[in-house]
Amino acid sequence: MSCALFADPPFRCVRYAMSTAARASLAIVLTLLVAGCAAPVSPSPTGLAAGRTAGLPATPYQSVSPPELPVWIAEPAVLPVGLRGQNNCTFPFGNPTVQWNFHSDGACWEHPAQDGWTRNQQHRVHASSVPLCGGGPGDVYPIRMCRQGGPEQPGPSPACETPTTGPNGCVICVRSVVCH
Repeated sequence: MSCALFADPPFRCVRYAMSTAARASLAIVLTLLVAGCAAPVSPSPTGLAAGRTAGLPATPYQSVSPPELPVWIAEPAVLPVGLRGQNNCTFPFGNPTVQWNFHSDGACWEHPAQDGWTRNQQHRVHASSVPLCGGGPGDVYPIRMCRQGGPEQPGPSPACETPTTGPNGCVICVRSVVCH
Protein backbone atom coordinates (compact mmCIF):
# COMPACT_ATOMS: atom_id res chain seq x y z
CA MET A 1 0.00 0.00 0.00
CA SER A 2 1.16 3.46 -0.68
CA CYS A 3 1.43 6.21 1.84
CA ALA A 4 -1.13 8.31 -0.02
CA LEU A 5 -3.96 6.06 1.13
CA PHE A 6 -3.33 7.11 4.69
CA ALA A 7 -2.39 10.75 4.12
CA ASP A 8 -5.53 12.24 5.66
CA PRO A 9 -5.77 12.63 9.42
CA PRO A 10 -5.92 10.80 11.76
CA PHE A 11 -3.40 8.73 9.77
CA ARG A 12 0.03 9.96 8.94
CA CYS A 13 2.47 8.70 6.45
CA VAL A 14 5.62 7.74 8.28
CA ARG A 15 8.46 6.09 6.51
CA TYR A 16 10.88 4.11 8.57
CA ALA A 17 14.33 3.87 7.09
CA MET A 18 16.91 1.48 8.49
CA SER A 19 20.57 1.78 7.79
CA THR A 20 22.53 -1.26 6.69
CA ALA A 21 24.23 -1.39 10.10
CA ALA A 22 20.87 -1.30 11.88
CA ARG A 23 19.55 -4.16 9.71
CA ALA A 24 22.67 -6.23 10.42
CA SER A 25 22.36 -5.56 14.17
CA LEU A 26 18.70 -6.55 14.11
CA ALA A 27 19.54 -9.77 12.25
CA ILE A 28 22.21 -10.67 14.84
CA VAL A 29 19.87 -9.98 17.76
CA LEU A 30 17.08 -12.07 16.21
CA THR A 31 19.50 -14.91 15.50
CA LEU A 32 20.71 -14.91 19.12
CA LEU A 33 17.16 -14.88 20.42
CA VAL A 34 16.15 -17.82 18.24
CA ALA A 35 19.32 -19.74 19.18
CA GLY A 36 18.59 -19.14 22.87
CA CYS A 37 15.16 -20.69 22.48
CA ALA A 38 16.44 -23.84 20.81
CA ALA A 39 16.17 -27.14 22.66
CA PRO A 40 19.21 -27.78 24.87
CA VAL A 41 21.72 -30.32 23.70
CA SER A 42 21.63 -33.34 25.95
CA PRO A 43 23.95 -36.29 26.24
CA SER A 44 23.14 -39.35 24.21
CA PRO A 45 20.65 -41.72 25.79
CA THR A 46 22.26 -43.79 28.48
CA GLY A 47 22.51 -47.46 27.80
CA LEU A 48 23.09 -50.34 30.10
CA ALA A 49 25.58 -52.12 27.89
CA ALA A 50 29.18 -52.58 28.93
CA GLY A 51 31.06 -49.34 29.34
CA ARG A 52 27.99 -47.12 29.10
CA THR A 53 26.97 -44.77 31.87
CA ALA A 54 23.65 -44.64 33.62
CA GLY A 55 22.69 -41.39 35.26
CA LEU A 56 25.08 -38.50 34.96
CA PRO A 57 28.55 -38.86 33.43
CA ALA A 58 31.33 -39.66 35.85
CA THR A 59 34.35 -38.50 33.89
CA PRO A 60 36.75 -36.06 35.53
CA TYR A 61 36.14 -33.55 32.75
CA GLN A 62 32.37 -33.26 33.11
CA SER A 63 30.28 -32.06 36.00
CA VAL A 64 28.30 -34.78 37.71
CA SER A 65 25.98 -32.49 39.57
CA PRO A 66 22.75 -30.88 38.51
CA PRO A 67 23.03 -27.09 38.47
CA GLU A 68 20.19 -26.53 40.93
CA LEU A 69 21.97 -28.26 43.82
CA PRO A 70 23.53 -25.89 46.37
CA VAL A 71 27.32 -25.61 46.02
CA TRP A 72 27.91 -27.08 49.48
CA ILE A 73 26.30 -30.32 48.19
CA ALA A 74 27.41 -30.30 44.55
CA GLU A 75 31.08 -29.37 44.86
CA PRO A 76 33.51 -30.86 44.32
CA ALA A 77 31.64 -32.64 41.54
CA VAL A 78 34.57 -35.00 40.96
CA LEU A 79 36.52 -36.35 43.92
CA PRO A 80 39.98 -34.73 44.08
CA VAL A 81 42.86 -37.00 43.09
CA GLY A 82 44.50 -36.68 46.54
CA LEU A 83 41.48 -38.34 48.19
CA ARG A 84 41.28 -41.34 45.87
CA GLY A 85 42.31 -44.74 47.18
CA GLN A 86 41.05 -43.82 50.68
CA ASN A 87 37.92 -44.42 52.72
CA ASN A 88 36.92 -42.38 55.78
CA CYS A 89 33.18 -43.05 55.42
CA THR A 90 31.19 -43.98 58.49
CA PHE A 91 27.73 -44.25 56.91
CA PRO A 92 26.98 -47.67 55.35
CA PHE A 93 27.06 -47.83 51.56
CA GLY A 94 23.48 -49.05 51.17
CA ASN A 95 24.33 -51.74 48.62
CA PRO A 96 25.67 -54.96 50.17
CA THR A 97 27.65 -55.83 47.02
CA VAL A 98 29.96 -52.77 47.03
CA GLN A 99 33.71 -52.93 47.46
CA TRP A 100 35.26 -49.47 47.73
CA ASN A 101 38.84 -50.69 47.17
CA PHE A 102 38.13 -53.00 44.21
CA HIS A 103 39.88 -50.38 42.02
CA SER A 104 43.08 -48.72 43.24
CA ASP A 105 41.47 -45.26 42.89
CA GLY A 106 38.18 -46.28 44.52
CA ALA A 107 37.26 -44.00 47.40
CA CYS A 108 34.67 -42.78 49.85
CA TRP A 109 35.09 -39.37 51.46
CA GLU A 110 32.94 -37.89 54.20
CA HIS A 111 33.14 -34.47 55.77
CA PRO A 112 30.81 -32.29 57.84
CA ALA A 113 28.38 -30.14 55.86
CA GLN A 114 25.66 -27.61 56.75
CA ASP A 115 22.77 -28.11 59.15
CA GLY A 116 24.07 -31.34 60.72
CA TRP A 117 24.50 -33.16 57.40
CA THR A 118 27.57 -35.16 56.41
CA ARG A 119 28.60 -34.99 52.76
CA ASN A 120 29.45 -38.48 51.49
CA GLN A 121 31.12 -38.72 48.08
CA GLN A 122 32.13 -41.97 46.46
CA HIS A 123 34.49 -42.44 43.54
CA ARG A 124 34.64 -45.58 41.43
CA VAL A 125 33.18 -47.79 44.13
CA HIS A 126 32.59 -51.19 42.54
CA ALA A 127 29.31 -53.03 43.00
CA SER A 128 28.73 -56.52 41.65
CA SER A 129 24.99 -55.81 41.32
CA VAL A 130 23.67 -52.38 40.33
CA PRO A 131 19.94 -51.92 39.61
CA LEU A 132 20.69 -49.21 37.00
CA CYS A 133 22.91 -51.76 35.21
CA GLY A 134 20.10 -54.30 34.98
CA GLY A 135 21.46 -56.11 38.04
CA GLY A 136 24.93 -56.40 36.50
CA PRO A 137 28.20 -54.98 37.81
CA GLY A 138 29.17 -51.34 37.75
CA ASP A 139 31.11 -48.56 39.42
CA VAL A 140 29.18 -45.94 41.36
CA TYR A 141 30.07 -42.27 41.86
CA PRO A 142 27.26 -40.89 44.07
CA ILE A 143 27.16 -37.77 46.17
CA ARG A 144 25.04 -38.44 49.24
CA MET A 145 24.03 -36.33 52.20
CA CYS A 146 23.77 -38.31 55.43
CA ARG A 147 22.81 -37.68 59.06
CA GLN A 148 22.08 -39.67 62.17
CA GLY A 149 18.43 -40.42 62.82
CA GLY A 150 17.63 -43.09 60.29
CA PRO A 151 15.02 -43.12 57.54
CA GLU A 152 12.31 -40.70 56.44
CA GLN A 153 14.13 -37.46 57.30
CA PRO A 154 13.58 -34.72 54.71
CA GLY A 155 16.64 -34.19 52.52
CA PRO A 156 18.75 -31.00 52.60
CA SER A 157 17.65 -29.85 49.12
CA PRO A 158 14.62 -30.52 46.91
CA ALA A 159 17.10 -30.98 44.05
CA CYS A 160 18.44 -34.22 45.59
CA GLU A 161 17.31 -37.32 43.72
CA THR A 162 15.77 -38.95 46.79
CA PRO A 163 13.56 -36.64 48.88
CA THR A 164 13.94 -38.41 52.23
CA THR A 165 16.69 -40.42 53.90
CA GLY A 166 16.82 -44.17 53.50
CA PRO A 167 17.51 -46.76 56.22
CA ASN A 168 21.14 -45.60 56.62
CA GLY A 169 20.19 -41.93 57.06
CA CYS A 170 21.31 -40.84 53.57
CA VAL A 171 19.72 -39.15 50.56
CA ILE A 172 21.22 -39.45 47.09
CA CYS A 173 21.79 -36.01 45.58
CA VAL A 174 23.81 -37.07 42.55
CA ARG A 175 23.63 -40.57 41.12
CA SER A 176 26.23 -41.66 38.58
CA VAL A 177 27.00 -45.21 37.48
CA VAL A 178 29.33 -46.75 34.91
CA CYS A 179 28.06 -50.22 34.00
CA HIS A 180 30.47 -53.03 33.05
